[in-house]
Amino acid sequence: MTRVLEKGLVILSLDGNGRASRLLSTLYLYKAGYDFKRLFTMSEYYDRDRQNFYRSIQSVRENVMDMTGWLDYFVTGLETQMVEVKARGEQVIRRDVWVQKHGLNERQGKAIEFLLAHGKLTIQDFEGFALM
Repeated sequence: MTRVLEKGLVILSLDGNGRASRLLSTLYLYKAGYDFKRLFTMSEYYDRDRQNFYRSIQSVRENVMDMTGWLDYFVTGLETQMVEVKARGEQVIRRDVWVQKHGLNERQGKAIEFLLAHGKLTIQDFEGFALM
């Protein structure tokens, strides 16, 4: 991870281009052995607050190439994404356990997945699964 931060983020901050930054951060993580099998992209995090994303990139130039702000933003984003991936993975495992333990069909599995994600399930929600 240190190599990713040292090598990848230097290019990211020098670039100043948001699209290139998003692409390069994902590429460097992948090349460093962090293959998340499309569970997430850093763009998901960047897109939540584009203004802060661009401000973090621009701060490098404005602060004589001091990357502290960008590194803080990047690492916080990576942590946020990993926590979300973990939660989604745990939810999928819980769903699969329920499906296997109780011999549920695909529609019932979707209902369990919805219930785990939202904490409730209405008849209208369940009828929506029937149409799928």
